[in-house]
Amino acid sequence: MLLPIVLATVGATPYGIWLVLSTLAMVLNYSDLGVGAAVVHFASRHRGGRGDHDLSKLLSAALMWNFAAALVVVPTYVLFAISYTRGQVDSGAIDGGETDWLVVAGAFVMAGLFIRPFGSALVGSGLLPLERRNASVAAVVRVIGTLAVCYYVPSVGAVATVEAAAALLPSILSMLTVWRRGLAKVRWDRSTFSVGRHMLSFSTRSFVVSLIGALLLQGGTFAAGVLIGPASASYFNAAFRVYSSVRQLIGWLIDPFRAAMSRAAATDGNESTRLLASLSTVIALCVSVGCGALIFSSGWLIPLWLGQSAPTNDVQLGVIILLTGLIANSIHLPFVPAADSIGRPGVFLGPQLLWLTIFAVSAGPLAQALGAPGIALAMSLPLILVEPVYLLVARRVLHFDMREWFLHCILPAAIAAGGAALLVLVLRALTEYVLDASLPGWLYGGLFAIVSLLGILIYHGWKIPPAFGLVLRSKL
Repeated sequence: MLLPIVLATVGATPYGIWLVLSTLAMVLNYSDLGVGAAVVHFASRHRGGRGDHDLSKLLSAALMWNFAAALVVVPTYVLFAISYTRGQVDSGAIDGGETDWLVVAGAFVMAGLFIRPFGSALVGSGLLPLERRNASVAAVVRVIGTLAVCYYVPSVGAVATVEAAAALLPSILSMLTVWRRGLAKVRWDRSTFSVGRHMLSFSTRSFVVSLIGALLLQGGTFAAGVLIGPASASYFNAAFRVYSSVRQLIGWLIDPFRAAMSRAAATDGNESTRLLASLSTVIALCVSVGCGALIFSSGWLIPLWLGQSAPTNDVQLGVIILLTGLIANSIHLPFVPAADSIGRPGVFLGPQLLWLTIFAVSAGPLAQALGAPGIALAMSLPLILVEPVYLLVARRVLHFDMREWFLHCILPAAIAAGGAALLVLVLRALTEYVLDASLPGWLYGGLFAIVSLLGILIYHGWKIPPAFGLVLRSKL
């Protein structure tokens, strides 16, 4: 929503420079080696009666590690940011007075490492709604703050400052919530080191997979800025924001069940299996309908959002490619917390590394040939090969029946979305090539969503799929 205002106010090139810096900061935030995931896992097991360490010990160890990591990573980031922005000043892409603001704002994003574990502490305590509330407050602050600075202080430095503050705010609010509710006390003593080693033995395996995922997801904007130019980073980021918004919604659907799966795995394996199957069904249905509707309405949505002055065709093509890839990629996502819950984090390292390797090799040639859509293609096309590898690894680790999983979790979504897509494509062809007319894009997207939902209801005997009920009744 805000991107067209920001681009019109500060320009695509200066904002693209900030996107490169902020993207790198987000990736380097993974230098915590995944201790946040360890806090959620072990705190949830402690609530299930199977954990050796309470939340105070876990949080204290996580904070100690993050503090040490930040002392190394933040100065390294600042040195890179200074070097990169000086190069952009020399090329005339940005005024030298703006670069100091950008470096400082990026350093503040990096400094969030110090307090990042407080959000994980809330999730591990079964208080995910509070953590999500804090994230929502930060989103509102970002919207209001960005609008204010674009009107009163129209500069890329001011915009970057608001975005950096919004990135820090969830952790700050989570820290205040933990302290106010007395959920944990931070105490560093000799036992903190042993607890930290215990957590890292779990988190480092999860960390490598998470880091590769971050490099894949954030690497597109970074690659566009470096391989093509800062302005292209801004416009690729426009397509990526649509993609990342949907992916964030998927994360919001899955994240509550990380703690639930860890708790269930410690107490009732059958419940854990049922929860995994139901979550897979819900994700497949929601993603296929939502992404399909956005794909078919993108021709109307992107020009409306960015305006005709932006390269809307490239952005629309990027959105279609990324969302198509997301439909495929989302198939394995519920298996990630399931593997974590049984103490097998990092099992998806192989397919993740394969995906990153293909992306790194193909991004340059495709970017030169196709521009920003080429980078989107480099992110999505490898999934044709990579996603089956994910499923093979998941079957080996989780021991589920692939045929039963496909028939009950994936096939209903494939039939409903595939039938709806075919109907919309036929209607569009008849309208444009036979009748020589055109219909608004929102109509195609809306029709796809309606037909898909009707197909899902028909498949389940005009009833809401029972997987939704099981998921909603699950205890966090």
